[in-house]
Amino acid sequence: MEAPITLNELRGFSVNGTDGPIGKIEDFYFDERTWKIRYIVVHTSKLSVVRDVLVLPQSMERPSRWTSQLLLNITREQVGKSPDVDTDMPVSRQYEVAVGRQYGVDVYFSWADGFMGSHNLDLSGYEFPSITRNKDGKEFDPHLFSIKAVTGMQINSLDGKAGHVKDFMIDQNAMLIRFLVVEAGNLFVTKKVIVRPLSAAKIDADGRAIKMNISKVNILESPEYDPLAAEPFDERAVTEEKNLP
Repeated sequence: MEAPITLNELRGFSVNGTDGPIGKIEDFYFDERTWKIRYIVVHTSKLSVVRDVLVLPQSMERPSRWTSQLLLNITREQVGKSPDVDTDMPVSRQYEVAVGRQYGVDVYFSWADGFMGSHNLDLSGYEFPSITRNKDGKEFDPHLFSIKAVTGMQINSLDGKAGHVKDFMIDQNAMLIRFLVVEAGNLFVTKKVIVRPLSAAKIDADGRAIKMNISKVNILESPEYDPLAAEPFDERAVTEEKNLP
């Protein structure tokens, strides 16, 4: 069995549509409440117009580590017609509907639960809830984070600083971040361990930290991460996290 590919390993992979090359993977967006991947950010360096666009995760076929390529089950034209995305800010609700329609997907949302999917639902007359805007007036979904932004964030345990985020292990079938790869330890000795984020982990974007409701010892004693292992760890050994108050 091949070792699982992490999200930071996927960044930079070449992206091909059903009819040829498109560009490369630039980033991923996920929802902090569910840790589910909502979008792949693709840089369209192989198309006539070079820009960053969003691709729905259900368009992604299994990537190949040996060729560093990702195959999409959509065409170059479909990707090329996707609306521009401002990758400096998380994605707006209206933009998500536009992307869904571009790829022929009727999307439904539960903003309270951070869930997105497909359904036979007409959203043409849907009135969106109040939106969040940044200081420049741009709207955004405050629960959407990019892999690039979260990589390197500090992990704060119940009793202090416990390490930094290095990578993300996913369930590719569900497009769900199941584990964080955390560099933990002290000034003299560090190791990479596997920590389960669940929905209880709270991301502090301004403080560049993730608050987790487990102890520093629990994190340090988590299974070590081996990028070459096909069966990298016993999931039962990963500490379960309790919901934050």
